[in-house]
Amino acid sequence: MTLGEKIRGLRKKQGLSQEELSHKISVSRQAISKWEQDLVVPDTVNLMKLCDCFGITLVELTGDVQKTNTENCDKTNMINKSAMALS
Repeated sequence: MTLGEKIRGLRKKQGLSQEELSHKISVSRQAISKWEQDLVVPDTVNLMKLCDCFGITLVELTGDVQKTNTENCDKTNMINKSAMALS
């Protein structure tokens, strides 16, 4: 699960729209949208605001994200090595 998927899931679990969440943590609705689409990663201050809003820890919000990113990098590296071997 990506960070954006986690943010979207937590927001919906609390019954908040992107607009409502943006007001709660003092960012634009567009910022929420970009985070949820994984186009941009929230900075540390906004990650902490999200944690406060959702009542969770930073580890709960980002814990599996690092594992997912590492797995994706490993898969990309394997694909690149395979492509180079075929060249």
